[in-house]
Amino acid sequence: MNLRRAASILLDFMRIEAIACSFAFSLIGCLAITNYARLPFIPRYDFVFLFCLVFQGLLIWRKIETWRDIAVISVFHVVGVMLEWYKVNAGSWSYPEFTYLKFFGVPLYGGFMYAAIASYMIAAWKLFDLRFIRWPTGWVVGSLMVLVYGQFFIPLQALAVRFAVLAILCAVFSRCWVEFTVSKERLGMPAPVALLLIGFFVWLAENIATYFGAWTYPTQVGGWQPVHLSKVVSWTMLMVVSLTIIQTYKSSRWALNRVPEPQVETV
Repeated sequence: MNLRRAASILLDFMRIEAIACSFAFSLIGCLAITNYARLPFIPRYDFVFLFCLVFQGLLIWRKIETWRDIAVISVFHVVGVMLEWYKVNAGSWSYPEFTYLKFFGVPLYGGFMYAAIASYMIAAWKLFDLRFIRWPTGWVVGSLMVLVYGQFFIPLQALAVRFAVLAILCAVFSRCWVEFTVSKERLGMPAPVALLLIGFFVWLAENIATYFGAWTYPTQVGGWQPVHLSKVVSWTMLMVVSLTIIQTYKSSRWALNRVPEPQVETV
């Protein structure tokens, strides 16, 4: 492959990624704009929630997402909000601004941050024609999902536990590859690398979101500070939960889409 062809593939990859991230980019854009242009008649967090509802409706209207996709994305709302309730009340982070639509310390728009990840993964699955090779069997990946999600309810001081779980994930997925299509080229990479890359870019988005006041970590109360790099580990592990939910949906007969669905090969 010559340099020109490699550059063409990279540009096309970035283009597809940008399309898949449309929900996430729009959410961050809304947070940025409302951070500087305060609204006189509605609390900022409530406006962001309404914006997310409208944008989600736009994706359905444009047939970018289906109602079946929305049902799966709703699972991310539930999973995310439950984690938010625990973490906020444990003091891991907070939403400092006033809002009417707030329950147990978490504004309703908080679930859409997890939904944005789900929206990205569903879109990327279609646009890249993803295929997972040697995906772990159902009971193995199901047990991992419970383990990963459960450890998020352990106090942050137990960082060693988080790294131990990450090591287990790397061992289980060590033989798993993800294949994708860019510019009519079929490419692939190890699944742990793909998960780590997604986790890293979510961490970057988290830094941008906290800079614009989406939520606040204790270290950011006196002024914005970069989110600790260890959060990359947390997001990488959360991608396992996210990917398992999406993979289960895509592998089911319920996932009826007009485009051919990617395949998953299990060991």
